[in-house]
Amino acid sequence: MLCKKYGPTTKISGDPHMTNLAGEKFDITKTGTHNALQIPQGSRGADIQLQLQVNVHQVQGDCDGLFATQVMVSGHLIGFAEKIVFEADKSFSVSVGRDLMSHKVGTLWTLVHAQVPPTGWPSHEPFDTTMKAGAAFNGRPYFEISLGAVSISVEKVGHARFNFLNVDVKGVSKLTLPIGGILGFDSHEDISIPLPHCTNHRAKLLQVQEETDGHLIRAV
Repeated sequence: MLCKKYGPTTKISGDPHMTNLAGEKFDITKTGTHNALQIPQGSRGADIQLQLQVNVHQVQGDCDGLFATQVMVSGHLIGFAEKIVFEADKSFSVSVGRDLMSHKVGTLWTLVHAQVPPTGWPSHEPFDTTMKAGAAFNGRPYFEISLGAVSISVEKVGHARFNFLNVDVKGVSKLTLPIGGILGFDSHEDISIPLPHCTNHRAKLLQVQEETDGHLIRAV
């Protein structure tokens, strides 16, 4: 098996500014649902082990103000739930399969018991796929999905006029199977071309990032 050497950090920050596993830096300039991670790369249907999608909305301005307001996690490793959807609404709601609930610190879900890790996963021992609701030291609520050596944390950030989601994925750089999505090695050209009248708005984008204390979606 040919193993790719990944960069140390991949992330989406700001409105959203991105760095993928190849070390490329670019901005998302289009609204809609974007495939952030697809494991394995190019997989379809039941062959998808893990998929992370991010829904980006224009919440302010014309050339700026793009933020992730919905995050969807799916794939075989999620188990019976099939899909988990996080919303940047007032209650920070989450849909686990057909069940809809609000964020409540201390809630714990066991999605899969004794999951056999797929080939190329960092851990070799069976693991439980779990999700917990917590609060960070700064008071921000979060959900964290644990899949053995890989974890996905989704945090809600409140702004004066809107809410958005930060996503932190850890452990994917240790995978020895191909990783797709715009945080992986799929093309991002169709979603990162700036509009002609927006090419001079870089300074404003950075200003918005500072005011919101950062908008981060990353995988390491």
